[in-house]
Amino acid sequence: MNDAKVHIGPAAVDRLRELGLTGEILTGSVLYGLGFLADCTNNDPPSAKGILVWAKGTRRIRDLLVPLGWIAENNRNYSITVHPTDTHAIAVSTGDFNTGNPEGEPTTSKKGPETEAAVKRNAYQMAFADVNKSFQAPMPTSRTQTWLVLHHVNASTKKLHVELSLPCGMDVTGQVTQWLERILVEPVEFDLGPVPSNHTPVRSKPLVVPVQFRGS
Repeated sequence: MNDAKVHIGPAAVDRLRELGLTGEILTGSVLYGLGFLADCTNNDPPSAKGILVWAKGTRRIRDLLVPLGWIAENNRNYSITVHPTDTHAIAVSTGDFNTGNPEGEPTTSKKGPETEAAVKRNAYQMAFADVNKSFQAPMPTSRTQTWLVLHHVNASTKKLHVELSLPCGMDVTGQVTQWLERILVEPVEFDLGPVPSNHTPVRSKPLVVPVQFRGS
Protein backbone atom coordinates (compact mmCIF):
# COMPACT_ATOMS: atom_id res chain seq x y z
CA MET A 1 0.00 0.00 0.00
CA ASN A 2 1.40 3.38 -1.07
CA ASP A 3 0.43 6.29 1.19
CA ALA A 4 0.68 9.08 -1.36
CA LYS A 5 -0.65 12.52 -0.50
CA VAL A 6 -3.57 13.14 -2.87
CA HIS A 7 -4.82 16.60 -3.87
CA ILE A 8 -8.27 17.01 -5.43
CA GLY A 9 -10.55 19.94 -6.20
CA PRO A 10 -9.41 23.39 -4.99
CA ALA A 11 -6.45 21.83 -3.16
CA ALA A 12 -5.21 20.42 -6.48
CA VAL A 13 -5.57 23.82 -8.15
CA ASP A 14 -3.55 25.45 -5.38
CA ARG A 15 -0.83 22.80 -5.46
CA LEU A 16 -0.46 23.07 -9.22
CA ARG A 17 -0.16 26.84 -8.88
CA GLU A 18 2.69 26.36 -6.43
CA LEU A 19 4.49 24.37 -9.12
CA GLY A 20 3.83 27.01 -11.78
CA LEU A 21 1.20 24.94 -13.56
CA THR A 22 -2.54 24.72 -14.18
CA GLY A 23 -4.89 21.87 -14.96
CA GLU A 24 -5.70 23.54 -18.26
CA ILE A 25 -2.07 23.41 -19.35
CA LEU A 26 -1.72 19.72 -18.49
CA THR A 27 -5.06 18.52 -19.85
CA GLY A 28 -4.85 20.74 -22.91
CA SER A 29 -1.41 19.39 -23.76
CA VAL A 30 -2.56 15.78 -23.50
CA LEU A 31 -5.64 16.56 -25.61
CA TYR A 32 -3.35 18.10 -28.21
CA GLY A 33 -1.37 14.86 -28.34
CA LEU A 34 -4.51 12.74 -28.48
CA GLY A 35 -5.71 14.77 -31.44
CA PHE A 36 -3.01 13.18 -33.59
CA LEU A 37 -4.56 9.74 -33.08
CA ALA A 38 -7.26 10.60 -35.62
CA ASP A 39 -4.75 9.89 -38.38
CA CYS A 40 -3.70 6.51 -36.97
CA THR A 41 -4.93 3.26 -38.46
CA ASN A 42 -4.38 -0.43 -37.86
CA ASN A 43 -1.54 -0.20 -40.37
CA ASP A 44 0.52 1.91 -37.95
CA PRO A 45 3.06 0.13 -35.75
CA PRO A 46 1.57 -0.86 -32.36
CA SER A 47 3.67 1.72 -30.52
CA ALA A 48 2.73 4.62 -32.80
CA LYS A 49 -0.22 5.86 -30.76
CA GLY A 50 1.65 6.00 -27.48
CA ILE A 51 4.64 7.70 -29.10
CA LEU A 52 2.44 10.29 -30.80
CA VAL A 53 0.59 11.27 -27.62
CA TRP A 54 3.86 11.44 -25.67
CA ALA A 55 5.76 13.41 -28.32
CA LYS A 56 3.04 15.86 -29.27
CA GLY A 57 1.88 16.26 -25.67
CA THR A 58 5.44 17.07 -24.64
CA ARG A 59 5.73 19.55 -27.48
CA ARG A 60 2.52 21.31 -26.45
CA ILE A 61 3.59 21.56 -22.82
CA ARG A 62 6.82 23.18 -23.99
CA ASP A 63 4.98 25.50 -26.37
CA LEU A 64 3.05 26.80 -23.36
CA LEU A 65 5.75 26.78 -20.69
CA VAL A 66 8.99 27.73 -22.45
CA PRO A 67 7.74 31.30 -23.04
CA LEU A 68 7.24 31.46 -19.26
CA GLY A 69 10.87 30.62 -18.60
CA TRP A 70 10.70 26.82 -18.42
CA ILE A 71 13.49 24.91 -20.17
CA ALA A 72 13.16 22.02 -22.64
CA GLU A 73 15.73 19.36 -21.79
CA ASN A 74 16.45 16.14 -23.70
CA ASN A 75 19.52 14.69 -22.04
CA ARG A 76 20.01 11.04 -23.05
CA ASN A 77 16.70 11.24 -24.93
CA TYR A 78 14.80 11.77 -21.68
CA SER A 79 12.45 14.62 -22.55
CA ILE A 80 11.52 16.78 -19.58
CA THR A 81 10.45 20.38 -19.15
CA VAL A 82 12.26 22.12 -16.30
CA HIS A 83 10.95 24.91 -14.07
CA PRO A 84 13.00 28.15 -14.23
CA THR A 85 14.25 27.57 -10.67
CA ASP A 86 15.48 24.06 -11.60
CA THR A 87 13.71 22.71 -8.51
CA HIS A 88 11.37 20.46 -10.46
CA ALA A 89 10.66 19.11 -13.92
CA ILE A 90 7.77 17.34 -15.63
CA ALA A 91 7.52 14.53 -18.19
CA VAL A 92 4.53 13.04 -20.01
CA SER A 93 3.62 9.39 -19.40
CA THR A 94 0.80 6.97 -20.08
CA GLY A 95 -1.05 5.87 -16.95
CA ASP A 96 -3.42 2.98 -16.30
CA PHE A 97 -7.11 2.87 -15.35
CA ASN A 98 -6.32 4.10 -11.83
CA THR A 99 -5.12 7.44 -13.18
CA GLY A 100 -7.29 10.20 -11.74
CA ASN A 101 -8.81 7.90 -9.12
CA PRO A 102 -8.07 9.25 -5.62
CA GLU A 103 -8.53 5.76 -4.15
CA GLY A 104 -6.44 4.00 -6.78
CA GLU A 105 -2.75 3.32 -7.18
CA PRO A 106 -1.85 4.13 -10.79
CA THR A 107 0.99 2.52 -12.68
CA THR A 108 2.80 3.61 -15.82
CA SER A 109 4.00 1.93 -18.95
CA LYS A 110 7.45 0.33 -18.73
CA LYS A 111 10.15 2.94 -18.22
CA GLY A 112 13.84 3.16 -19.03
CA PRO A 113 16.97 3.97 -17.02
CA GLU A 114 16.50 7.75 -17.09
CA THR A 115 13.08 7.53 -15.47
CA GLU A 116 14.49 5.08 -12.95
CA ALA A 117 17.27 7.55 -12.11
CA ALA A 118 14.71 10.32 -11.67
CA VAL A 119 12.61 8.13 -9.38
CA LYS A 120 15.70 7.36 -7.29
CA ARG A 121 16.46 11.06 -6.97
CA ASN A 122 12.91 11.76 -5.87
CA ALA A 123 13.08 9.09 -3.18
CA TYR A 124 16.49 10.24 -1.98
CA GLN A 125 15.89 13.98 -2.05
CA MET A 126 12.53 13.71 -0.32
CA ALA A 127 13.99 11.47 2.41
CA PHE A 128 11.96 8.48 1.26
CA ALA A 129 14.86 6.30 0.14
CA ASP A 130 13.40 3.43 2.17
CA VAL A 131 10.33 3.27 -0.08
CA ASN A 132 12.23 0.82 -2.24
CA LYS A 133 15.30 -0.61 -0.53
CA SER A 134 16.56 -2.10 -3.79
CA PHE A 135 17.37 1.42 -4.96
CA GLN A 136 20.89 2.63 -4.39
CA ALA A 137 20.62 6.29 -3.37
CA PRO A 138 22.17 8.65 -5.94
CA MET A 139 24.24 11.70 -5.16
CA PRO A 140 22.18 14.82 -4.35
CA THR A 141 21.44 17.26 -7.18
CA SER A 142 19.96 20.73 -7.29
CA ARG A 143 16.81 19.42 -8.95
CA THR A 144 14.78 17.77 -6.23
CA GLN A 145 11.75 16.52 -8.13
CA THR A 146 10.75 14.99 -11.44
CA TRP A 147 6.97 14.75 -11.80
CA LEU A 148 5.00 12.67 -14.32
CA VAL A 149 1.95 13.95 -16.22
CA LEU A 150 -0.09 10.74 -16.20
CA HIS A 151 -2.99 10.41 -18.63
CA HIS A 152 -5.59 7.74 -19.34
CA VAL A 153 -8.74 7.68 -21.47
CA ASN A 154 -11.62 5.66 -20.04
CA ALA A 155 -13.33 4.20 -23.10
CA SER A 156 -16.48 3.34 -21.11
CA THR A 157 -17.11 6.78 -19.59
CA LYS A 158 -15.46 8.60 -22.52
CA LYS A 159 -13.44 10.77 -20.18
CA LEU A 160 -9.80 11.78 -20.12
CA HIS A 161 -8.14 11.55 -16.70
CA VAL A 162 -4.95 13.49 -16.02
CA GLU A 163 -2.85 13.85 -12.90
CA LEU A 164 0.55 15.27 -12.02
CA SER A 165 2.27 12.83 -9.72
CA LEU A 166 5.63 12.48 -8.00
CA PRO A 167 7.05 8.95 -8.40
CA CYS A 168 9.15 7.29 -5.72
CA GLY A 169 9.22 3.58 -6.54
CA MET A 170 9.24 1.08 -9.41
CA ASP A 171 8.60 -2.64 -9.67
CA VAL A 172 10.86 -5.25 -11.24
CA THR A 173 9.19 -4.81 -14.65
CA GLY A 174 10.18 -1.15 -14.87
CA GLN A 175 6.76 0.32 -14.16
CA VAL A 176 6.33 3.18 -11.69
CA THR A 177 4.07 1.90 -8.93
CA GLN A 178 4.70 4.15 -5.91
CA TRP A 179 4.05 7.84 -5.45
CA LEU A 180 4.87 10.52 -2.92
CA GLU A 181 2.23 12.95 -4.09
CA ARG A 182 -0.63 12.97 -6.60
CA ILE A 183 -2.40 16.07 -7.95
CA LEU A 184 -5.63 15.12 -9.70
CA VAL A 185 -7.00 17.32 -12.50
CA GLU A 186 -10.73 17.43 -13.21
CA PRO A 187 -11.56 14.89 -15.96
CA VAL A 188 -12.84 16.09 -19.32
CA GLU A 189 -15.01 14.50 -21.98
CA PHE A 190 -13.06 12.68 -24.68
CA ASP A 191 -14.11 9.95 -27.09
CA LEU A 192 -11.37 8.01 -28.85
CA GLY A 193 -13.92 6.83 -31.44
CA PRO A 194 -13.43 3.96 -33.86
CA VAL A 195 -10.01 3.36 -35.35
CA PRO A 196 -10.02 3.28 -39.18
CA SER A 197 -8.88 -0.12 -40.43
CA ASN A 198 -6.54 1.43 -42.98
CA HIS A 199 -5.94 4.34 -45.31
CA THR A 200 -4.44 2.18 -48.02
CA PRO A 201 -5.88 2.90 -51.48
CA VAL A 202 -7.67 -0.09 -52.99
CA ARG A 203 -6.34 -1.08 -56.42
CA SER A 204 -8.10 -3.50 -58.73
CA LYS A 205 -4.88 -4.13 -60.66
CA PRO A 206 -1.26 -4.43 -59.57
CA LEU A 207 0.68 -1.20 -59.90
CA VAL A 208 3.18 -1.52 -62.74
CA VAL A 209 6.03 0.95 -62.94
CA PRO A 210 7.72 0.97 -66.35
CA VAL A 211 11.50 0.81 -66.20
CA GLN A 212 13.69 1.75 -69.12
CA PHE A 213 17.32 0.62 -69.11
CA ARG A 214 19.95 2.74 -70.77
CA GLY A 215 22.18 1.09 -73.27
CA SER A 216 25.84 0.68 -72.33
